[in-house]
Amino acid sequence: MRKILLALIAITVLQTAFTEEKTKDFHIMPILNYEYLRFQEQRINSPGEGIILAKGNLMPLLSEDRNSLMISGILKQYFVSEIRDEYAGLYHNISLIAEKKMKRHLLYGNLSSQAVEPFYGGLHTFTAIFGYANEFIRNKHISLTAGGVFLVTDFGMELPNGIVWPIMPMPLFRFSAETSFMDIYLEFMGNILMDFTFLPESKIRVTSHLEVNPFIARDIRDLFIDTVLWYRFYSKESRMGDFAGIGLGFKNSGLGLGMVNSSFSFNLPDNGRSYEINFYSVYGILDLSFLKLSSGYSFNGREIYDSDNIKKIGNGFFVNVQLLWQF
Repeated sequence: MRKILLALIAITVLQTAFTEEKTKDFHIMPILNYEYLRFQEQRINSPGEGIILAKGNLMPLLSEDRNSLMISGILKQYFVSEIRDEYAGLYHNISLIAEKKMKRHLLYGNLSSQAVEPFYGGLHTFTAIFGYANEFIRNKHISLTAGGVFLVTDFGMELPNGIVWPIMPMPLFRFSAETSFMDIYLEFMGNILMDFTFLPESKIRVTSHLEVNPFIARDIRDLFIDTVLWYRFYSKESRMGDFAGIGLGFKNSGLGLGMVNSSFSFNLPDNGRSYEINFYSVYGILDLSFLKLSSGYSFNGREIYDSDNIKKIGNGFFVNVQLLWQF
C-alpha cells in the first residue's frame, strides 16, 4: 500500500508540474482490469488498477495541432498458483508515464518496475526513461518525430572499479501515416513497437500490434503479436461514432503485456533470477470503449526461469475484463 501511495503522489506532482489551469478539456480516466489464466499446470489471477490524466486530444488527426498532456499510473498484480522453490508466488508490474506535446515538441518520462515488489531489489528490477523529441515532419498524412532518451537500469555493464554503469542514451523514433487503406504507427525507444490498421474507414478491418526488444530477444516467441479481425458496429462518420465492435483475434502474449507495456520478464531481487510466462491464444473480443471483454483458448504455454530454463505448462484458456471511464 505504501508504494501505491507513493505512485499516486508521483502522479499528482507530475500533474502539478505539467498542467496549466484546469479547463473543461481536462479528463480523469480510472481503469480497472482483471485477467485469469488457466493452464494444465498453472493458474494465474491478475487484478489491475490505474488512472489516466489527460488534457487536450491525445489522438489528433495528423493535420491537427498536437498540444496535449497525458499522465498515467497503472499497477498490475500476478498471483501465481504453482510455485517453484526459491521463486515468488506474487509479482507486480507498475508503470508511471508522463508525455507532454507542445506543437512539435515532445517531453517524455517513464518509470516502470516488474518485480516481486515494485522498485525493490536493485537497478535490475526497474527502468526509468526520460527524454525529448521534435516532430520534424507533420502534414495531412504523415508524422515523423525523432529525438533521444536516457535509460536508467542495470545493463550488466561494470566499470573497472566494479561500479555498475546505470545510464545509456537511446534514440527515440516515432512514425505514423494515415491513408484510406492502412494506418501505420512505428516506435523505437529500446523496444520496437508497430501498430497497423488495415481498412481503417471500413466496418470490417484488421488491427495488428507487434512488439519486440531486439537487445534481449532469444527466438521468434519474443516477438509479441496481437492481430484482430474486427466488425465495428458504427462508422466514424455516424452519430454514434466508432465506439463499439466485436472481433476474432490471435496473439502471442505474456505476463505484463496486458495493461502495461513492459519488459517481458519479472526480476527477483536475489541472484539475478527472473520469471516469465508466454503463450499463444485464439480469442474473441467485445469492445465498447468503456468496456473490453476478451476470452479464448490458450496453448503452448511455457514458464521461463532465469531466461533459459523452460518448463511447458500446457494448454488452457484466459479471460480479460477491462473497464475505463472518462470524467
